[in-house]
Amino acid sequence: MMSFAEYVAGIKFHTVQPDMPSPAWWPNKPDSVVLELANLSLPTTEATIKDRLRQVACISRMSTLANGALINYGVSCLSDTSCYVNVGIWQGYSLLAGMVGNPDKCCIGVDNFSLALTPSDIDRVRDRFAQARSRVHRLWPKDYAEYFTTIHTQPIGFYFYDGDHSYGHQLRGLQLAEPFFTDDCIVMVDDTNWPAPRQATLDFLERSSYTYRMLLDSRPHTTPAMEAHPTFWNGLMLFQRVPKSVNGCHPL
Repeated sequence: MMSFAEYVAGIKFHTVQPDMPSPAWWPNKPDSVVLELANLSLPTTEATIKDRLRQVACISRMSTLANGALINYGVSCLSDTSCYVNVGIWQGYSLLAGMVGNPDKCCIGVDNFSLALTPSDIDRVRDRFAQARSRVHRLWPKDYAEYFTTIHTQPIGFYFYDGDHSYGHQLRGLQLAEPFFTDDCIVMVDDTNWPAPRQATLDFLERSSYTYRMLLDSRPHTTPAMEAHPTFWNGLMLFQRVPKSVNGCHPL
């Protein structure tokens, strides 16, 4: 099986590149999902993962199918003892992108649903989750700080923080989860075109007692009027913890 780092390096785009302006069909024009899928090139199991993404692509989302492919493949790489935790699921896309096709992988969504969701929106999110879930999928309607300090116990192999992106919350959202990270945990942070989440993530990496390897730091061409791009949305950072050897040194 291709490593996650190799998978990240192998993702390409046919026409619209991250450094290009968003096309006229993005994001909500007819056939936008078809065109977004056509623009995306995946390094392995492309047909399988694209079929999975089609099942969740029409959910209202603040993300892209490329981001969803990264989540889906990362979750498929998880061990039997680790889990995917998604803080900030909004309408459910980022959580279901990990769940679809991965019924035997533990996936946990955490959201207090404070981001402009109506009661009917929240009901729809719960219904989508209930229809897609397996026995190892969980949804916690909690604040992330309460969740990590009072509920969570499992090793985290893939962590996606997409909650409040203010500097303090971004930093705390990473620091509270870090004690649960596996030795090779993958961490995803989006909206890193914005200064606050970007700086908080960089400060987390600098202050951590662990070593992390940056796998992707993409800052797509966006504008204040359109803080979204069909490649990696509004900026995406992916990094992975580097395991320590027995004597405490990091491998070269």
